[in-house]
Amino acid sequence: MPKPRLLVATPYLPGRVHGHAADDLVFAYYGSLANHFDLHVVGPSTGNAASTPIPPGVTVHACRVAESSRASVVGRYPWALRHSWSKAMTRAALAVVDRVDPDHLHAEYLQPAELVMRAKRPFTITLHDLTAEFMRSKRAWSRTPQESVYRLIEQLRAERVESQVTRRARGVFVLSEADQQLLASSGVDSTVLRLGTTIPSSPWTLAESDPNQVCFMGALWREPNQVAARWLVERVMPKVWGSAPNAHLVIAGARPPRAMVEEFRDHPRVRIEADVPDPVHVYRASRVVMAPTLAPAGILLKAVSALALGAPVVLNNASAAAFEPDMRARMLVGESAEDFARCVIDLLTDPQEARRAGEIGQAFIESRFSWSSYAREMSGVILR
Repeated sequence: MPKPRLLVATPYLPGRVHGHAADDLVFAYYGSLANHFDLHVVGPSTGNAASTPIPPGVTVHACRVAESSRASVVGRYPWALRHSWSKAMTRAALAVVDRVDPDHLHAEYLQPAELVMRAKRPFTITLHDLTAEFMRSKRAWSRTPQESVYRLIEQLRAERVESQVTRRARGVFVLSEADQQLLASSGVDSTVLRLGTTIPSSPWTLAESDPNQVCFMGALWREPNQVAARWLVERVMPKVWGSAPNAHLVIAGARPPRAMVEEFRDHPRVRIEADVPDPVHVYRASRVVMAPTLAPAGILLKAVSALALGAPVVLNNASAAAFEPDMRARMLVGESAEDFARCVIDLLTDPQEARRAGEIGQAFIESRFSWSSYAREMSGVILR
């Protein structure tokens, strides 16, 4: 019996490097879905070619289309979605829908909302975070009154699109109970999916880590990661250095802005590592992985990756919210700069506590985050 045909629309195609956490997910995610579907994936041919192959059983439809012009900043559609999913991309993807003729249509992220709402077919959607809620938090980072007004307009645009697509979808998937509760308050039912991960055969060890290195990992071209990194440098690390003066911070990730690189170039205890090919090497070399977020997030994939490795991880309330209550209760969580710094200091000054924290986190991830379970639950909703 042939598998049902599923077409997934995403701004981040497999087989490409996009410079953020999606790069670490696509092979395992689409490979797991391909066990349940005749799987097709459509999206823009952005990013660089990746060395990671496309999973078996997955057909990729890469659309070479013009990027959105800055004129798209005005209008009813949010620029935050339009800049990575242009009107031309929607037209090209609609042609793919007609050609592939899928049994089911799915949007991965909010960017393809325009496509799935125009395709006139039943669809489902996965929201990796709630875009409107995220944009609400970004208003606090505005540097001028004009920027604050623009971000308010973007928030309202995103709320409109998010409301329309979630109310029309046959099924909505989110990555945390916090996002599920927010949608429920608007009358939208959703299903929480636990992202899968791969437990490395060789875990993090005390011996391999630098006893004085702490790290923060993230796509540094993204504003939320820039804000979090600055909070760590300005608010957290001065408190850490008061008790651990030899500690040094590595901020690693793709495409850091030139201003950030220049700002920290001569800092004696902060180092920027740009475009790290494998985050695992940074985690292994660090005694502590710091994974806060100052914006609402479905789940921080960098936190899951570090925990899966068995590295000691410190979270704040926002980044810990994606994990189940029993898991949060045994994690190191600091909300204020003082509490966050205290967690870091405890791990730097007590090697056995660092080892124990890493083992606890890895055990939880191994027991809860499975790609086969993710794909099985997702396919069950799509096919019902």
